[in-house]
Amino acid sequence: MKRLITWMLAGVLFVTGCAPRVAYSDTVACSRLVTTALQAMGDPAEYLSADEDHYDFYFGGQEGFGEVEDVQVVFHRETTNVNELGVFRADDEEDVAAVRGMVEQYLHDQVENLRSFAANYSPKDMEKIEGAGVRVYGTYVVYYILNDEDAASALEAVKQAIIVNES
Repeated sequence: MKRLITWMLAGVLFVTGCAPRVAYSDTVACSRLVTTALQAMGDPAEYLSADEDHYDFYFGGQEGFGEVEDVQVVFHRETTNVNELGVFRADDEEDVAAVRGMVEQYLHDQVENLRSFAANYSPKDMEKIEGAGVRVYGTYVVYYILNDEDAASALEAVKQAIIVNES
C-alpha cells in the first residue's frame, strides 16, 4: 500500500512538474489583439468598436477598472446579432484578478440582460449567449459572446499573438 501511494505521489509530482509553462507578452495593444481575433473569425468589417462612453457607463465605476491599462471592445454592427468581444490588459499580474472579476461581472450582467430579451433572438444567438465566457492569458482578460467556432478562432488568435514562450 505504501508503494502504491508513493508511486501515485511521484506520478502526480512528475506530471505537474512537467506541465508546459507558457509566457505571454504584456505589450501588445488590445486593439491589435481584437483585430487579429476578428480576422481569424473572417469578418472584421462587421464589427464596431465601443467608445469611451461605453467604457465609462459599463466599467467606469467598477472595482478593477482602475487597474486596466488598455481595453478594446467590439460589437456586431447588426443590433439583432449578440456577438461581442472584449480584450482588457491589466496594469500587471497582481491586478489580473480584479480585472477578471470586473469583466466576469459585466459578462454575467450582459448575459442576464440578453436572456431577458430572448424572444428577440434566434436559437443560434441563444447558444452564443449561453456559451459566453472569459479567458485569461497573462495580463490579458478576454471575454466573448460568440458561437463556438468563432470563439475558438478568436481565442486561439489572441493567444498566438501574445505567446512568448511555451516550454
